[in-house]
Order: sequence, then C-alpha cells, then structure tokens
Amino acid sequence: MRNIYLVGHMASGKTTVGQLLAETLNLNFVDTDCNVERLYGKSINQIFKKEGELQFRIFETAVLLQTTLVDNTIVSTGGGILKRMRNGVYMKDFGFVIYLELSVEEQAKRLLADSQLSKRPIVKDCKDSKELFEKLNDLHEKRNVTYEYFADYIIDVNKASPAEIVQRIIDFLNQNKLIGDLDFLDSFAGRMQYNPYKRLRRNENLERIRGKVEPKKRSSKRKEYVQLDNE
Repeated sequence: MRNIYLVGHMASGKTTVGQLLAETLNLNFVDTDCNVERLYGKSINQIFKKEGELQFRIFETAVLLQTTLVDNTIVSTGGGILKRMRNGVYMKDFGFVIYLELSVEEQAKRLLADSQLSKRPIVKDCKDSKELFEKLNDLHEKRNVTYEYFADYIIDVNKASPAEIVQRIIDFLNQNKLIGDLDFLDSFAGRMQYNPYKRLRRNENLERIRGKVEPKKRSSKRKEYVQLDNE
C-alpha cells in the first residue's frame, strides 16, 4: 500500500492517530519531527534556536524524502511541513495526504492544556492566552489553504476521538479500495520521483476516488513485466 501522510496544525492529533492507525493496519509508523531529532542529535527547540527555522525546514525535507523510499508506512508530519511546497509534491507523488482539520478554538484549548507547550517553538514564546490565540489565527490564515490544496481527504477532528478518526480513515481506504492496491511495478516506479508511470497510476486512482472513472477489472492472469528505462 502507498504511504499515508497525516498533515494538520499542531495538536490536531497527527502522532496519536498515526500510531493507532499503523497499529490497526499493521503498518510502519514514522514521525518526521522525531526523526529530525534522532538523525541530527538535537531537539527541535535547539535547532530553531541555534540554526534557525530555515535550517530545520531543510532537515525536515530530508527526513520526508527518506519516507519516499518505503511503502506501507503511516507518516505523521510537522505542522509547518507545507511551508515548503515541494514537500506537498513529494507526499502527493508517493502516497495519499490526509488533513486532520482543527479549529483555532479547539487548538488553543488543547495547547493550553498541553504540559509540553514549551517544546513547541512556534508558540512557546506566547505570553498569555490572547497572544497564543492571535498567533494561532495567523498560522491558520497562512497554512489552511495549503493543507486543503494538497489533501486527498479531510477529516474534522474537533470533536472526534483518535479511535473515531482512525475508523474514518480506514473506511475511506476501504471504500476507495486503496488498502493493498499495489503491484510490483507500481512500487518500483514509486522510487523514481519523476517517473511518468507513477504519476499516471496515481491520477487514475484519484479519478476513481472522485467517481470520474470506473475501476479497472483486474485480470486473474499473472502479469509479466519487462525491464523499464527509468529517467
């Protein structure tokens, strides 16, 4: 199965939902923020403070690109991963993007109750709830459009539990026959960023999801593949 990338604002539950979804479907799980810290030996706060947000975004893209080398993986991303549009392209080319949509009010409520708020560099310097609310409003205005643009599926998570969100994702995958919808050539071609076969297959799947074309009937005969010259 192609990778599933979870995007959305901080505190939308991407890590919790991703871990539960991976456990339920028996898939691998990757958290890009955790991998940045592990690979570069520094906390995200330290990277922001000593090297700046730009350097963190470069590290973040490097970690994201690693996920394009594998299949069958649930990937939880950082809230600002789509500040670099290329990251959205990578996720769309190598998987499906699910946006966990969260309101400003619910996000502020969750963050104020979060004992780890000081570890979130984007909002850790907010002095009070009013300043936090203003900061979150600004982030929503800047980021919502890119979340929506790249999303293959959007889930309102304001009042939903992690288990309910996971079930909605599974229902979406089952309804659109995305679980197990993979053959050898598709998997191999997916390693090539600009492989036209990968893009063609993905476009066909998206058209099928949106009801524009009927799903192709698969032959019971064994497929035979010839060696391809990849760019």
